[in-house]
Amino acid sequence: MITGAVVADDGDRVLHLRQRDGYALAEAGPEDADDSLSEAALRLLAEEVGIQDVWTQPGPRRFLVDGTQPGQHRYGPRLRRGIRCPFWAHSGAVLPSVIETGSAAWVPLIEIGVPSVRNRVEQHVIGTR
Repeated sequence: MITGAVVADDGDRVLHLRQRDGYALAEAGPEDADDSLSEAALRLLAEEVGIQDVWTQPGPRRFLVDGTQPGQHRYGPRLRRGIRCPFWAHSGAVLPSVIETGSAAWVPLIEIGVPSVRNRVEQHVIGTR
């Protein structure tokens, strides 16, 4: 199981982190010190891009759950479950140096590579503002 943060900005873009083959949504495995999946997602954001100025919508916590079949991901020969926590931030919340060096990028929603994830992000993250 992995957790991650789906961070949308005010321009309907989603924060992606640099990976081996390009950019991808931020995700990592929860650590023992994390009290919750959303805390793990926030820790990842702070560690990877220094972003801490994010917010969530009031009310019940929303999660996006996705699965990937064995052989279609880099986590080994088993089903991969992703629990993604939605957050919002202003595009300036990521340090300019992080964007300039290519460690992260604000990617238009339509460029999220997994259609099922893209559709859920559009519905549950962008559509709730």
